[in-house]
Amino acid sequence: MQRPAAPRKARSSTDGGSPYQRVTAATVAPAQKGTAIAATRQPHHTLMVPDVFGATEDFHQLARSVADSFTVIDAYRHFGVAQPDPAAGDTAAYDWFQEHIGLERYTSLVTDAVRSVRSVTRIIGCSMGAAAVWKASASVDCQWIECGVCCYGGQIRHMAHLTPHWPLLCVLPKSEPHFDVEQLGQTLARHPHVVVHTIGQHGFLNAHSHGFERAARDSFTARLRNLNTNDELFPQGD
Repeated sequence: MQRPAAPRKARSSTDGGSPYQRVTAATVAPAQKGTAIAATRQPHHTLMVPDVFGATEDFHQLARSVADSFTVIDAYRHFGVAQPDPAAGDTAAYDWFQEHIGLERYTSLVTDAVRSVRSVTRIIGCSMGAAAVWKASASVDCQWIECGVCCYGGQIRHMAHLTPHWPLLCVLPKSEPHFDVEQLGQTLARHPHVVVHTIGQHGFLNAHSHGFERAARDSFTARLRNLNTNDELFPQGD
């Protein structure tokens, strides 16, 4: 699948009043930029789609570790809902999300963000965010989305029949209490341009989750930083 590599226009301001919190290298303090990108290389922009905890400071730290230019899709801000207390834990955050946002509205927000993309972009979703990315990938064929990453999106199991339009890396946890991870992985891998890997526990990227794994997060985010469809994680060919 060939994706166009078009010139990018520099933007350095956060979109005021928008649920899409855009951050570029120019707006991040030097200590937060991570590995510098050579001036001759046009960096990818990355859409970051949080889990049920929302756009926490930890999630912004995660975003900064994988991209110099990124947009965090903040559903709680968009719908005028307070974020759940991160200290309350996974179950409380999940219940709060289901009561006040829901997957359908979240997917709609992600879909709108994808449709507005006009430069080469990656999209990375975690947990419920991953499910929203998966669902959006089946409904919008955006030429500017180079690839997507769906991290421990358990709800994808209810939509495994959908076929994504973009190359997707689906990262499944080593185990889940509610379904067979290996069986889901085999099902997803049957789709064209979908690659499945197993890493860590559900929530390994989120410091507020009981499944958080620092070593796994550090290793995986280092790999994500330069991930594109030329990476060995993706199969070559059409």
